[in-house]
Amino acid sequence: MSQDPQLPQATDEFDSDVLMSQEQPEQRASLQADKPLTDPTYDLLNYDGFATTLASSIQTMMPPEGLVMAIYGPWGAGKTTLVEFTLHHLEQIEIENRPVVVRFNPWWFSGHENLIRIFFEQVQISLRNKLEQRFYAGLDVMRELGRMVSKTPIRPIRMTGTIAGNLPTPIDDDVLTIKKQVADRLRKQNRRILVVIDDIDRLMGEEIRQLFTAIKAIADFPNVIYLLAFDRDVVLNSLNKALGYPADDYLDKIVEVGFALPLTDHSEMLRLMSEQIDTLIGETPERDLFDISLFGKVNYLGDVHEFIHTPRDVLRLINTLSVTFPAVKEVVYPPDFVTIEALRVFMPDAYEVIRRNKVLLTGAKALPAHQQFLELLVNQFADDELLRRILIGLFPKFTADYTASSERIWREQKRICAPECFDQYFRFSILNNTLSEAELNIILSAGEDKKRMGEMVVAFAHQNPPRVGALLRKLRDNVGNVPLANLRPMIEAFLDIGDQLINLEPPVPYRRYDSNRAELVQLLLKLLRRTDPNSHANILEMGLKNGASNLVPITLIFTIGQLNGKYGYLGFVDERDRVVFVNDLPRLHTVVLSKMELVVNAPNFIQTRDFLDVVYMWLKIAPESAQIWLDKTLETPKHFAYFIRQFMTTLPNGEVIISDDIEHYMPLGDLVNRAKNMQESSLFKGSDIAIVSVFIDTVNKQAQ
Repeated sequence: MSQDPQLPQATDEFDSDVLMSQEQPEQRASLQADKPLTDPTYDLLNYDGFATTLASSIQTMMPPEGLVMAIYGPWGAGKTTLVEFTLHHLEQIEIENRPVVVRFNPWWFSGHENLIRIFFEQVQISLRNKLEQRFYAGLDVMRELGRMVSKTPIRPIRMTGTIAGNLPTPIDDDVLTIKKQVADRLRKQNRRILVVIDDIDRLMGEEIRQLFTAIKAIADFPNVIYLLAFDRDVVLNSLNKALGYPADDYLDKIVEVGFALPLTDHSEMLRLMSEQIDTLIGETPERDLFDISLFGKVNYLGDVHEFIHTPRDVLRLINTLSVTFPAVKEVVYPPDFVTIEALRVFMPDAYEVIRRNKVLLTGAKALPAHQQFLELLVNQFADDELLRRILIGLFPKFTADYTASSERIWREQKRICAPECFDQYFRFSILNNTLSEAELNIILSAGEDKKRMGEMVVAFAHQNPPRVGALLRKLRDNVGNVPLANLRPMIEAFLDIGDQLINLEPPVPYRRYDSNRAELVQLLLKLLRRTDPNSHANILEMGLKNGASNLVPITLIFTIGQLNGKYGYLGFVDERDRVVFVNDLPRLHTVVLSKMELVVNAPNFIQTRDFLDVVYMWLKIAPESAQIWLDKTLETPKHFAYFIRQFMTTLPNGEVIISDDIEHYMPLGDLVNRAKNMQESSLFKGSDIAIVSVFIDTVNKQAQ
């Protein structure tokens, strides 16, 4: 059975320039690869003592029939550094007394069909290159031994009713003969052989099983010592899946001596991190704007330390800062930048939400929607309290309202909470319009309260108007995840804020088929279909009456009418698509007409991009009142010229055509007669004169 004595505190696999000695402070913050230390000179964490002792034991002990040792530790805890230090000390021994080191990294061969055979081949090649010929003679049969072992079936062995482990079937005489030949040769030569195997925990479960099968097959060779390094928990989890039962006994039958590598003392890691951050930011000319002692003392900077669990974590953060900070050091507040970069490294999903929500986070005024955003955001993450503390530290408005003078100070300090400075902290990020899962969950979490839901969606929309369409599509795709109790509040919320969202679209002269208005209608229809069909009309009626939006409800009711075969719809009507019963349409019809009046009577309505859509729907829903309004509106020469211009298209060859859609509003002949009468009365001014003239000429040409 293996034993797990505790090792001294460990370093991580740092490059020798990363954990620099005290005599080389100028190099400590340089960017380094994530690789182990090899020279104990730079062991700042007092790790070399155990390596020295282990090297001495390997040199002097005489395992009668071989020995398998293992260093256990999580990724980034320093296992490889321990191995490298041990090998460093072995290399200092006189060559005639020095063990022959055979290194095998199975990860290099991951994915190969037969890892057992590869292992034996690599061991044989290494021994051939390092042993004198007189000692190597007879060991070339190891390749054949590997071939035989790799073909030996593995069967489970049961003990007292339980599966105890996977063992090869009885070895045939040829294998035993070869093993004896190799053992005799190894026993006669006096040099020890140290087989070092690292990165075992990077393999798949079946590959790990193959490797241990190979080790077990030759673990009893005399003068052979194995030194393995892996994360015991990771390997056990992989073996459990590969074997189909708990693998603890299986592993302990192979590893005879195990050393559990404890994590490096947390205070030592923080000291290293602080020293390197100090070196990095010490070059900034803005250093007088902050006190370096803030690191580790101010709450939110101290919270960065909670991300540090292994020396590799220190390396990841320092390497990141080494790349990003020099490019922005003159335009950011260093403590804030260190914190936001720590989030990028260790909580990337939270970082993504932060960088895309400038309006919600920055400034001095804390509105209810801002407070809700903070609560809903932190609830998306396991380390919610840590994230809460960091956000409060970075964005003070979450603790209280601040004055304009406070915001001026933040701006002078170049803090992330100042709106003018926020974007500088995200120069290394590419913004896209995709709604993240965290943002989606934040919105869905707010759905039980229609007011809060509306405020949250509007706040998200104002962050980046081009994202509104993506936001609506994402919500539509996830309607199935909305709790039933939240469906009605969400419908009422979008009927209230819908117009705010469609007005965020770029100022194009017409609505696209995938406009925000169209997306909103599809979202509302999908939400309605998840509610009780008998309640659809009541939900809509209350939402229409209480909601502040006009354009979205008009489009929604028009679409619902067409799904019922109304409002001039001539296509196929599928009963499954009906959202409300036909008998319920009149009361919805009445409510929406009141909203129509508000829209068409708004100042300059005819010059908006919604003009043609709204009038078209009005003509279908209530043709008489709509026609009266349109006739009266087109009596104004400027309105008339604007109206006909919407249907005139100039082709590349200069030819003008008039769309047939114009007759959905008024017969073309009536429009031409009106144009001629107004033209004869000289009612048109400026460019409208040419528009009307071209219109009349084009109609005459098309009539010929």
